[in-house]
Amino acid sequence: MKVLIGCEMSGRVTSAMLDAGVDAYSCDIIPTIGPRPDRNIIGDIFDVLKSDDWGALIAFPPCTHLTNSGSFYRAEKMQDGRLKEGYNFFIRLLKYPGIRYKCIENPVGIVSSQIALDKWLPGKKAIQPSQYICWTMFGDNKKKRTCLWLRGLPLLLPTTAWGVGKSYQKWAIGSCPSQKKQHSLMSPFLAKAMAEQWAEYLKE
Repeated sequence: MKVLIGCEMSGRVTSAMLDAGVDAYSCDIIPTIGPRPDRNIIGDIFDVLKSDDWGALIAFPPCTHLTNSGSFYRAEKMQDGRLKEGYNFFIRLLKYPGIRYKCIENPVGIVSSQIALDKWLPGKKAIQPSQYICWTMFGDNKKKRTCLWLRGLPLLLPTTAWGVGKSYQKWAIGSCPSQKKQHSLMSPFLAKAMAEQWAEYLKE
């Protein structure tokens, strides 16, 4: 089975999946900074999805315009169209047909909040995630809460006794390009958990 890891600049999920024996490829509009550029497809993700028979999709659509951490700028983003554009991109990935296994990840934000949608994107219906997770559940010291929308894949199980006798870094986005780039990198601990717990499904 061919597995597409979408919108993943870091290449961490792709590398973890390859290490677990999964036939994985990453896809983004910019080159990967990960260790497997030979498995990176540069291009529009929807063109890539149409170009081959993908059995699974794990995608990390941009959250800049959707997450609660950027809610201060929602009025501006609604007016210039960025909020609607980000929402439509997410929904298109979530509802893309013909994929047996799917995971769409995004931080807590407007997609699952009916109150926020009624205010900023009237007429849209909230879609609750399959699972809320925090990076610390998998051994990361960065406390970032995010959501998974799953199809055909089981809920991720925590791999560490998180929250007990540990101190964590608050995951906050800065304004400079280097901070934003760092913020977009996937947790290697979460990537490993995905590969270890889902590989048996994705190697069919």
